[in-house]
Amino acid sequence: MKRSLNGGTTWASNNTTLHADEHALAIAPSNPQVVYTGSDGGIWRSTNNGNTWQTLNNVDFSSTQFQGVAVHPFDRNFLMGGTQDNGTICKAADGTWSHCRDGDGGYAIIDNNAFDTTNVTMYHTFFNQLGTQIAFERATSTAANPDGQLSGWTFRGCNGITPNNGMNCLENVLFYAPLEQGPGNPNTLYFGTDRLWRSTNRGDTMVLASQAPLIQNGTVCVGTCPPNPTFPVGVVITTVPLHLAT
Repeated sequence: MKRSLNGGTTWASNNTTLHADEHALAIAPSNPQVVYTGSDGGIWRSTNNGNTWQTLNNVDFSSTQFQGVAVHPFDRNFLMGGTQDNGTICKAADGTWSHCRDGDGGYAIIDNNAFDTTNVTMYHTFFNQLGTQIAFERATSTAANPDGQLSGWTFRGCNGITPNNGMNCLENVLFYAPLEQGPGNPNTLYFGTDRLWRSTNRGDTMVLASQAPLIQNGTVCVGTCPPNPTFPVGVVITTVPLHLAT
């Protein structure tokens, strides 16, 4: 957010306390000093022409957009979900919500072999971009750090050009790259770019499970694949060998 007081000759930021990714701006017809702004984080209002801002978000208003949600295999109150520009959010078995990770939260997975609500293998994705980042993170425990984030998150993938588990950043990929689990103990892990990656060791090593790429200048979806020209190739994960559906 920037403001000009001289007809656009110069601009200065006035977005202190505002959330990132602003989408809307309106001035109250009844009072030009009252300004409203909407973003990925909700709604804010200024009563002094944008010098300071007050949030209008409360328990009755929710602006969080979940991109993916994972539920514990036997405790339906334990879940985790990635949200648009609001990080990955976790709900513990006691009903307590916490902000697990920052950034753009996407897909989330809780391993189906979890036998309690502490020793749980979980995965989540950030944003992904060709040449910048193609990756996910893994945690094996719900023990919390002092800042409330889950401890032990391990980065798996590539950040820039250098990979650490076989995947690289030189592939076409969706902003929210699809992540899915298959059968096994631990569950087989699948990750989709313009090709299909698979891991049998919780993401420590990713191995190509398809030709590279599956389709030129395209990407794949993994799991439930709705008809969509964005996904020229769909990969359906079942308890039997993979089925490729065009």
